[in-house]
Amino acid sequence: RLSIAMMGHDLVIHAAALKRVPEAEENVHETVDINIQGSLNVAIAAHVTGVQTVIGISTDKACEPLNLYGATKMVLERLFGEANGWGDTRFIATRYGNVVGSTGSIVPIFREQLRQSGKVTVTDPAMTRFWLAPDDAVDLISDCATLADGFGGAILIPRPGAMKIGELAGLIKMRNRERDGLP
Repeated sequence: RLSIAMMGHDLVIHAAALKRVPEAEENVHETVDINIQGSLNVAIAAHVTGVQTVIGISTDKACEPLNLYGATKMVLERLFGEANGWGDTRFIATRYGNVVGSTGSIVPIFREQLRQSGKVTVTDPAMTRFWLAPDDAVDLISDCATLADGFGGAILIPRPGAMKIGELAGLIKMRNRERDGLP
């Protein structure tokens, strides 16, 4: 099915994955099947059908992974590096941080917690997360497409802004108060 879907296309953006860390940890077989075997299937189909460029969306969690999700994305990066040598198809990956406001992003979760209880749950306020605006996430894909010809097999790692989770929670609380007209 992937080969049929890719026929006649020049560019494939591989963003499919089981991405939520708790669900990945609870469903190891499915996570490996979707994130690793799925990436291999994409690479093989792209190679066989002559797609010019394949961009894999990875994560900052792939650097020294501490969880299964990060480990599967580390494998995606290495797989795409190897696949780059299979023929003419150029494979490149980029590491995303957290795309602000995306599904599963902490921002909507914090807002919902504030709406329900007036409090947010923060496991470790000192934990740092890297943030991308949605437009920056799209620009990364465009940059990969441009760079793939000369840098196939590479991993494009942006320098997104970083913020501690505790600081983010404080900002969201403050904005909610301002929105609701509270001091």
